[in-house]
Amino acid sequence: MMMICSRLLLGVLLLIMIVQSRSLKQTALKNQHLFLVSSLQDGIIRQKHAQEKLKASVCTLGSKERIRLLYIPTASYAIKRTSTVTKGLQRQRARRDGKAKRDAMCQLLSDFSFSIDAVTLDFWDESLKQATSASAWKCDSAVEALDTAHIILVDGGNTFWLWQNIERFSNRIQRVPIYIGVSAGAIVAGRHISVALWKGWDDPDVIRPPRSWKSVRGLDLAKGASFFPHHNESQWGSLVARERFHHEPLVTLNEDEAFIIQ
Repeated sequence: MMMICSRLLLGVLLLIMIVQSRSLKQTALKNQHLFLVSSLQDGIIRQKHAQEKLKASVCTLGSKERIRLLYIPTASYAIKRTSTVTKGLQRQRARRDGKAKRDAMCQLLSDFSFSIDAVTLDFWDESLKQATSASAWKCDSAVEALDTAHIILVDGGNTFWLWQNIERFSNRIQRVPIYIGVSAGAIVAGRHISVALWKGWDDPDVIRPPRSWKSVRGLDLAKGASFFPHHNESQWGSLVARERFHHEPLVTLNEDEAFIIQ
């Protein structure tokens, strides 16, 4: 196996894994393409290099008449316990923002000349919502949606809420050809979930926490790497330097960077 790692001029961190054909059947991971970012807009949609890499990954799906995008907003649906906004209004805003992000990704893929069917899946209650009533992609369960998706877009929000609800689907997620993880979606794709504790942004008490988050593993889609999104050296550099020893290899992601495995 040969690994190439470079930082592109526009701030896209590119990691391309080129695997010899004889080893392709060893694990499902080697067939999965990863795009991990802090921000969907700044990390992919506004980055030409990341767009080109995503287009190339979609092209590897073969001659599909329509590309199936599964959007996961679960992390953003976690209730903020300290907010003065009602739970209902919090959910309403999260759904509105999620729809805008899903539509932005659909538009980008459409700009690549792909025909897109999109479905939104909340891992918490396994509810499904199609982007349009005319969608040709009909699925009746979370399992069916995961088993037939070409791309899974796991959005940001509360990492711990996402982890609790995504864990039972981990094996099926690893079989989706393209995984796009945004913020919390990037963290759970890594090995260590405890990275989400460092900034204090995510409330771990939205779920019943384990005895120690240090022993809790994410999906581990990137060969043992953990991910620290929304990095800014001036703000978080000393924190990362102090904590990363226990989480190597650690990949920090600025707002305009993407970690990509193809």
